[in-house]
Amino acid sequence: MKGTGGEALAGVPRLLLIGLARVNASDSSGNGLLMRGLLTGWPRQELAQIYSSGDNGDAGIARYEFKLGADERVCGRLFIRGKREVERLEPGTADICPGGRAPGMLRKQIAHMGRRYLGETGLYELLFPVRASRALREWIDRFRPDVILAQGYSLGAVRLALLMKEYSGARLACFWSDDWPVSTYAGSRGEPRFARRLMQSIIIRDTARLVAKVDLPFAFGRLMAGEYERRYDRPFIVINHSDDPLRFRTSRAARNHSDDVVSLLVAGNIDRFRAPSILDLNASCRLLEEGGVGARVCLMASAIAPEVERGIREAEYVDIFQAPGHADLPGHLKGADILVMTEPFDEEVADAYRLSISSKAHLFMFSERPIIVYAPAATGLARYATEAGWAEVVSERDPARLAAAIKALLAAPQRQDVLIQRAWRVGEANHDAAANRALFVDGLTGERPAPTVSARACGQGETS
Repeated sequence: MKGTGGEALAGVPRLLLIGLARVNASDSSGNGLLMRGLLTGWPRQELAQIYSSGDNGDAGIARYEFKLGADERVCGRLFIRGKREVERLEPGTADICPGGRAPGMLRKQIAHMGRRYLGETGLYELLFPVRASRALREWIDRFRPDVILAQGYSLGAVRLALLMKEYSGARLACFWSDDWPVSTYAGSRGEPRFARRLMQSIIIRDTARLVAKVDLPFAFGRLMAGEYERRYDRPFIVINHSDDPLRFRTSRAARNHSDDVVSLLVAGNIDRFRAPSILDLNASCRLLEEGGVGARVCLMASAIAPEVERGIREAEYVDIFQAPGHADLPGHLKGADILVMTEPFDEEVADAYRLSISSKAHLFMFSERPIIVYAPAATGLARYATEAGWAEVVSERDPARLAAAIKALLAAPQRQDVLIQRAWRVGEANHDAAANRALFVDGLTGERPAPTVSARACGQGETS
């Protein structure tokens, strides 16, 4: 049975997921939510996963699990010991004074250097390469996967997928939601760059080896599919972030600001690269107030990086709210006046997002509220919004331009209606959960679906 809804599936292959983080039963964001949605209805006894982190203690989505440990690394006991020391580091350890005399300071300094120069650069993957231990091989023999789904995001994950493919003889699929092969270990996230050339050449080479051995290739959105078809010289099946549009239509609005204030909602993790956009939005609210428009930012923050938290909390027009769960998010989105999506304006970081579509985009589309995208023109999010017309796009970093876009949208109810209708149509065409699930299941069973034409019908061309 093919999975076009939430019904139980039958006759599906035994599927092994290989990724950095465990896909939990209760994930409400990111890759966990994406995979949990795509695998809805997949029998637990036909699912297994190999992971190294992210276990929240719940039942998970898979009946069979294998957590990577010391035996799955060369010199693994030393690797695990060093990893534990790094995990003990407190926020701010990066600023430790080399001459410090506090108890345990030398130990912390060594752990910090290990994280900084071995962990963040990826060099640990060369010093402690992954291996197929006896326990892992025996576990594979018991599960006997039909298909391995590789998600990558590190050199170790790529190499482990290749090892498992070679050992088990199972068909190999790949699927990831951003272009990590060209951004991992590249220094775009602030990691040291001295090993950049070495690590980039290795991970690009090994990812190409992985894709060459893939039997069932998936791409995340048409931007990625077009780029990957050129890069790897083969067609890809397009899958998108997805949800059930009906749950948005039936949800009730939950407003977080008083009715006399224009509520601008932003949602997601705020790190040091996204924080400047929030502060720009704060500055825009100040400009709007000077022009007679009272506006405030409703920040639904799932996490705020310690190094930027003080600045965000002190922002005059930013109100921080606890991020709602997946079930409650539609109501909060519908309660806002304008939804704002951001991507980092830092040039190198923005380049890493050129094939990425935010995991919030489709949720915003289904909310039936007007959307503003504040992001560099080259990012996948800005390109998608511009070409499909589901949001106003401010592609230059300028609080005054952002304020002008907000004010213009507030003064144009007809424009708001146009954006809302386009967003709904694009969301329905590309981000419907049942349709994406069916494509995913058909792809994993080897029934290669024909490319859909819904993107063209919504004005996305070949790049959404």
